[in-house]
Amino acid sequence: MKKDPILLDCTFRDGGYYNNWDFKPELVNSYLQTIAPLAQVVELGFRSIKNENFKGPLAFTTDEYIETLNIPKNLQLAVMVNASELISGGKLELNLKKLFPNPSKKSRVDIVRIAAQFEEVELVLPAVNWLVNMGYEVGLNLMQIADKTEREIKDFTKKVSKYKIKVLYFADSLGSLTAEQTLKIVSWLRTGWKGNLGFHAHNNMGRALQNTMLAYNNGVLWLDATVTGMGRGAGNAKTEELIVELGKTNNLLNLLKLINKYFKQLKNDFNYGENPYYFLAGKYGIHPTYIQSMLDDIRFAEEDILTTIEQLKIDDSKKYEPAKLEQKRYLPVKNSQGSWEPQKIMQNRELLILATGQGVLNHKQAIESYIKRKKPLVLAFNTQNAIDSKLIDFRIACHYTRMLADCKIYKDLNQPLITSVANMSQILKKEMKGVKFLDFGIHIKENTFEFERTYCIIPKLSVLFYALAIAASGKVSKLLLAGFDGYAQNFLMNKETELIFDIFHKNYSCETLAVTQTAYNLRSVSIYGML
Repeated sequence: MKKDPILLDCTFRDGGYYNNWDFKPELVNSYLQTIAPLAQVVELGFRSIKNENFKGPLAFTTDEYIETLNIPKNLQLAVMVNASELISGGKLELNLKKLFPNPSKKSRVDIVRIAAQFEEVELVLPAVNWLVNMGYEVGLNLMQIADKTEREIKDFTKKVSKYKIKVLYFADSLGSLTAEQTLKIVSWLRTGWKGNLGFHAHNNMGRALQNTMLAYNNGVLWLDATVTGMGRGAGNAKTEELIVELGKTNNLLNLLKLINKYFKQLKNDFNYGENPYYFLAGKYGIHPTYIQSMLDDIRFAEEDILTTIEQLKIDDSKKYEPAKLEQKRYLPVKNSQGSWEPQKIMQNRELLILATGQGVLNHKQAIESYIKRKKPLVLAFNTQNAIDSKLIDFRIACHYTRMLADCKIYKDLNQPLITSVANMSQILKKEMKGVKFLDFGIHIKENTFEFERTYCIIPKLSVLFYALAIAASGKVSKLLLAGFDGYAQNFLMNKETELIFDIFHKNYSCETLAVTQTAYNLRSVSIYGML
């Protein structure tokens, strides 16, 4: 007969990646009462030595904090520690003493789970003996197992089988495991490990529940899940779905009430769960925190996220490195000299740039009237079409992922498109056949803003940098800005854009005026007062 599963619910530990482990006491206590009839073990949170930036109590889950909670007697409690913290500085025992000052008999914690990468396992295994001597049961979670070979996994099981580990977990950290891979890993682990096996799934590709049940049906008894799947990146197998699959629905109604009362709002607030970006991350073996970070960053539009994913998949991106996001946000740019000279058309002319903000549409009539009366040259970002298209002289684009998505729209527009033709793929050129291009070259060089007759050197691939470089190369006499609304609630995003204008003004002198509402620190006038 198949043995009963052991459900470990780790909602607050894994879900804490979205709210910095700062869950309200009312929710924590309601959750504990609700989950107790459904799960044998609750992993409340992390135990961590690191104290950088604000994090809530479940990032540390101290014994003192746990004592403030109303914990059902039949419920076992677990906490997780990262092997990287335990082995930090070569001070394993000292770090353990900081994290676990009390023996198990003086703590409500029953189980300590150690999350380790393959290369950390050998260094952290002595922690198992230390914790067992303190009276704790120990679980070992092997991270990012998907790309490990049969030989590596079998050698690993030989090492860990010598230690008193309660349960050996494997984690699909990138949410990329197929059913076939899951079965192979279970069989490889079983060659040298005869104790309990556990599985921690992530849902990047929508397989968390399927793979969890597959693991259970093949002898894996410890199963992780989170309420509504709340967890890092795309989240985990959903507790409410897993208990249905396992036929343990005795407290389902109360769990659904808990979800309606608390977790619906959390999901609205943090927008966690699977989406196409996480699916791509799972497919290409990209750490889900890259996706989570981009979704949380207003600077990353859809095309930026897709471009970054394209770049991350080329490198080894299984480990999250924040600096990579800035490095990979833009596609590589070929230095190109271009052939079009904006000065021949723009010199001593007034240039009106139309960005994508709501201000263009809100003041459409006034902008159109101004163009008809004053005859400025008009340059529109990408496919901006809030005003009469016949009044636009040029369009400008340099984000080639977005251009590919918008290629049919460009075909229906009559304006020539300013871009760096050398950086267009053959597919993009084919899709945009019939569009007239004005080839202005681009070079990318950090901390540089220069403009020549047919090309520019800019610090990063930004349509604003590109447009300002063309205005400078063209020697315009005056620059008018419409649709540069800015971000009322995002100071950092505004500062990033303002920095671009500062760099422009240090290198080229012309009067620059925002003529519709703006949150940027720019000289501002009203389009209505200019008519």
